Amino acid sequence: MSAQFVNIADLAGLMDDPNVVIVDATVDLAKPETDGDWRGLTGRVQFEAGHLPSAQFFDLLEDLTQGSNDFHFAQPRPEVLAAAVARIGIGSQSTVVVYDNHGRMWAARLWLMLRAIGFDRVLVLDGGVQQWSAAGGAVESGLPATLDPVSEFQPAPRASLFVDKAYVEAVVVGDVDAVLVCSVGADVFSGEGITRYSRRGHIPGSINVPASLVLDDSGQFQGSADVVRQLDQLLSIPGELVLYCGGAISASLLAFGLVQAGREDFRVYDGSLEEWSADLALPMVVTT
Repeated sequence: MSAQFVNIADLAGLMDDPNVVIVDATVDLAKPETDGDWRGLTGRVQFEAGHLPSAQFFDLLEDLTQGSNDFHFAQPRPEVLAAAVARIGIGSQSTVVVYDNHGRMWAARLWLMLRAIGFDRVLVLDGGVQQWSAAGGAVESGLPATLDPVSEFQPAPRASLFVDKAYVEAVVVGDVDAVLVCSVGADVFSGEGITRYSRRGHIPGSINVPASLVLDDSGQFQGSADVVRQLDQLLSIPGELVLYCGGAISASLLAFGLVQAGREDFRVYDGSLEEWSADLALPMVVTT
């Protein structure tokens, strides 16, 4: 199934469908002020202050990471994720519309997480509460609506979608034939910009394709033809792509753009620079 987004106007036509589950995946990740300044907050407070009608909240930061890794936002085990989404009303017949209030990347992360367990009926909303309200949509506050319980669907994991540090090390030394693609901004990639992680720079051999290319100047999703043009560099590379960023969040947005543009032969390094930079035995490249 191709990556799909839905705009604010079209969402109104889906609101009355009993199989549609709207999910807020917002995380508040502060811009770092100094190197190593990692400040992330669950979006639950923002959700309770205002969310789309009948929306559920999916806590990417506090409730659903794997717990056995030393980095944030780790992909849970398939059965853990399947049980978690069932608790908020997502079943095998559901269509999920996911949104966030910060740049589409958190919604894209949930899209990727669900894709990794074989659940593809996910639409990413091109907007958040502010855009919805500005278009005249009603906004609710407080706790999520109570949905009827659903039977947990059986995950069908795409085992190769996420890769670990050892796999990336093998790419770096040439034992695995793949191209590393870093989706952070150019200043962070070069090492000129402040990083919230342990060291500045990027993994050796990487190319830089910022995830922001998936969005237009107003922060909305590019249309299919435009995203193909913006990602032409990646679409023309033969072989496997391994996407990463700081914490595999903007890499998820880039993955969404790639699928929208028709390319699905990629993997995502889940630990990304948070894990890689913390291992002082691993090389980092600074190009300033």
